[in-house]
Amino acid sequence: MDFDELKAKALVVLPAGGKGTRLIELTHDQHHKSAHPANGKALIQYIIEMYVSAGFKRFLVLVGHHRESIDGLLEELRKEKGVFIDDCEDPFPHETDLSGKTAALYNAFTNGKIKHDDVVIIHNPDDLILSMQNFPLIVLANYVQLSKEVCVVGYQNGGALTPTMTQLMDGETAFFHFGITLGRAPFLSRFQSYQGVPDFEKRLFSELLQEQRLGFIKIPREVCYGVNTPEDYQRLVTRLHHG
Repeated sequence: MDFDELKAKALVVLPAGGKGTRLIELTHDQHHKSAHPANGKALIQYIIEMYVSAGFKRFLVLVGHHRESIDGLLEELRKEKGVFIDDCEDPFPHETDLSGKTAALYNAFTNGKIKHDDVVIIHNPDDLILSMQNFPLIVLANYVQLSKEVCVVGYQNGGALTPTMTQLMDGETAFFHFGITLGRAPFLSRFQSYQGVPDFEKRLFSELLQEQRLGFIKIPREVCYGVNTPEDYQRLVTRLHHG
């Protein structure tokens, strides 16, 4: 499959169903953290617009907590951008043995929202990439070149880990995963056995490293703006304000 065919198969998946307790000081639990505005625009909108600008046309948003604050925004983006944005509600705890983001992704895969032939780009909507032109195309091109089952996006020499980051070893070099994972959809079938693992990354990446099926896509640390705390949010707002 060539690059253009792969791009046409790409489905950008945005997990936006969690409670976002680390940002409760900002949201006051009145809306989902992905819908929280930064410089006049919701966090999730920055992500979607970045992919739309690069020519990506298919999106799936995994919704749950305060989904009403996401729904209206998605409807506006569908009309404004003319792209396909689907949604999938996270399963209730009694409906699955899985939990968290792991349950949401596996549910979307098993109920057909994510098709077996999709190339899935899982992008946490509170992990923004700024000032990196054509980022989505660069990532997809690297995925093609590396020819691994799954690739992770991140940077080296990143300093302290945040609560949502995963540190991996690329040979002898520390590599910090930054909220973006991509691969052909069947890798999601691994999640069936991930009971008690709400965040799939550490379990999946450990398995794939042992099997030599994990690729590393390196980007500059300075383009990464993860919003996990109120302090992170202020850093993002300052960056956006100054351009």
